[in-house]
Amino acid sequence: MQILKEDIRNDINLAALNLFSEKGYSKVSMRMIAKKSYVSVGNIYRYYENKNNLFESLIEDTYKNLIEVFDFSSIDNSSSEEFVKETIADLIRNFILLYNQDKKRVRILLYGSEGSDMVSVVETIDTIVKNEIYKIIKSRNKLDINAEYLSAILTKSLLYNSMEVVEHFDDDEDKITHINELVKLYINNYLH
Repeated sequence: MQILKEDIRNDINLAALNLFSEKGYSKVSMRMIAKKSYVSVGNIYRYYENKNNLFESLIEDTYKNLIEVFDFSSIDNSSSEEFVKETIADLIRNFILLYNQDKKRVRILLYGSEGSDMVSVVETIDTIVKNEIYKIIKSRNKLDINAEYLSAILTKSLLYNSMEVVEHFDDDEDKITHINELVKLYINNYLH
């Protein structure tokens, strides 16, 4: 059995990461990875069972970290508004930190995982955030509203606008300030 060389694996990984980042999972073929890495397609299959296996090996840790960032388990119905704000502020800081540490992989998961087995990351985050916003609305809001519908709309808007801020600003403090302003807007207007 041939010994797998770490430098070849690294060449494959770097080529695949760059291609997935540029084109997204569904538009990248093993041939493209082979060409960019200067490793034959057959040799790539000695390291990875298939394209999805390669993709998951590159993205798996970032996927877990991204899901952990959106952990709202410390918030419950008895949480004070101040505690909710602090928890959300921590979430924002942790997301920006992860994004800065691993920008390519986070962007791939959020924008380029279509067609892979990990395509559900955006849906998973959306569901987590929506459920938490729903609980907050139900426990605090005195308006006669459809809390499920409102939480779905607020979640989509908050996540989309937060990603716009992260992509637009280079300075972390600017990112945090603008996302915090978005969160305050939602909390002050809908989650009081």
